[in-house]
Amino acid sequence: MGAAQARLFAAALWDESRQWFVIFGGADNGAFFNTASYFNDLYALDFSANVPTWQLLNAPGATAPDGRFWAGMVQDAARDRYLVFGGHDD
Repeated sequence: MGAAQARLFAAALWDESRQWFVIFGGADNGAFFNTASYFNDLYALDFSANVPTWQLLNAPGATAPDGRFWAGMVQDAARDRYLVFGGHDD
């Protein structure tokens, strides 16, 4: 899988149990000019191996929140899930 596209203002967290840096959403550089495209993908940069690799975590066609930037994201370790809150898409 390729790396996540460059983006601004994505929600992010560190998943200690998996050794993953996880990002959700964000916007392309059009965010500075009111012409942004907003992402609703969930990626992990896996640091558990010698060479970090990107993984797309939401399957194509799977239900996902609307694309947004400046959202918050936390890990619910007890239920093994990530929760996204807020953000906006102008």
